[in-house]
Amino acid sequence: MEQKMQYRQGEKVRYQNDQQQQCDGTVQSVQGQGSSARYTIKNQNTNQNEEVTHTRVQGRLQ
Repeated sequence: MEQKMQYRQGEKVRYQNDQQQQCDGTVQSVQGQGSSARYTIKNQNTNQNEEVTHTRVQGRLQ
């Protein structure tokens, strides 16, 4: 399986939230490194911050 690169603050990403829904948002902060990284992502639809693990981030948005 291809290893995903770590995301940075300010990047727009697609991720899966706690309700297993695909969401788009902006990375607000990053804690940790590599596959154990955790992100605070601001959901673009709800404007709420969500805590997301690296494995739940699906990729960058263009």
